[in-house]
Amino acid sequence: MGTGPFRFVEWRKGEATVLEANEKYWKGAPAIKRLTFRVIPETATQIAELLSGGVDIIRAVPPDRIPAIERSGVARVTATKILRVVYLQLDGDGRAGKTPLTDVRVRRAINHAINVDEIMAKVLGGKAVRTATGNNPMVFGHDDAIKPYAYDPARARKLLAEAGFPNGLELTLNTYTGSIVAVDQVAQAIQGYLAEVGVRTRVRHFADVGQYLAAFRGSKLDGMTLASWGYNSVFDSDAIYYIHFVKGQPYAYNTSPEMDALLEEGRATVDPKKRREIYAKFQRLSSAPTRSAATSSPASSTAPGCPSPPGRPPNLVNTIIVMASLEVARMIILESFLSFLGLGIQPPTPSWGGMLGEGRVYMLTHWWLAAFPGAAIFVTTLGINLFGDGLRDVLDPYRVLSQASSVEH
Repeated sequence: MGTGPFRFVEWRKGEATVLEANEKYWKGAPAIKRLTFRVIPETATQIAELLSGGVDIIRAVPPDRIPAIERSGVARVTATKILRVVYLQLDGDGRAGKTPLTDVRVRRAINHAINVDEIMAKVLGGKAVRTATGNNPMVFGHDDAIKPYAYDPARARKLLAEAGFPNGLELTLNTYTGSIVAVDQVAQAIQGYLAEVGVRTRVRHFADVGQYLAAFRGSKLDGMTLASWGYNSVFDSDAIYYIHFVKGQPYAYNTSPEMDALLEEGRATVDPKKRREIYAKFQRLSSAPTRSAATSSPASSTAPGCPSPPGRPPNLVNTIIVMASLEVARMIILESFLSFLGLGIQPPTPSWGGMLGEGRVYMLTHWWLAAFPGAAIFVTTLGINLFGDGLRDVLDPYRVLSQASSVEH
């Protein structure tokens, strides 16, 4: 403890974690003297902070936001494969309460009902790799020979009818805010596909990842859970399978004595060839009765901001122009309103407010004379606002982001 490049300074729940450079670090003091990890739940806010310079890097950028960031001129996006899988956990054991998922035919129906390839292409922008066994293709023991379930809604309906649900059924879909890119859109897509075969879903979302993990470990996630796993950075099949499939483990909602025996054997064996055979057998066993569904290995998209060159201040021209145009319009409206009420400093020479004030005199007898200053104020204010809106559309990157956010919601 205490020998790393940074030292802990402060932790504020739901806000930030602050670290500072360890000047006595054995490899030399870090060039970065202070690190602040901020908690920003809303994606649109993250991107706005990135483009305004409020943060330097954001991670897990939704694919539909990447073009806006690339066009901003102040940030860029990089993507790479990561050691993580996203999967739909099915409570086959009934650990959190008995549901239709304890019937293998229902679990198979769900696998056939969801078009994973289309979700990866349209929702994730092609930044994911399909995996049939819930295992990341980069880890030791992954079996490429096993093929994923085919998208077949007709087959799904038939399986549900055979299981005693010809009119469909209802299940809970648990989601959480955290390590899954575009989690809301992915969940909505899953809901849509399942609805087509008669599976109605009610979403239970966990905004706090701590509460989500507590519910997961506490046997409280009934139905289906859109989950993910990062292997604790260990490139081995044991790092995901043991904790999720051995009875008694905190995240195990699908177990069997046969799977327990294979995974224990995998841990007790050091011969790589033998271990590959064990995990290949396990993956065939676990995928046949369908323990999970909709599995993919995502790519991580990170957006670092582009700092200004040394000695050059940040580019604030766009912001100043937009704000100035809106401020001028605001001042005209305020001055006119005060003059109309007879308040404020009455100008000795005609002004917009004075014109409107004088117009009051003629409202009853010569209304056409009062109409001109009012129309003039209206047209001028409208013109300034339209001009400001035009500048904003051209110069302000936040406009693009707000439009993308409205489409998303």
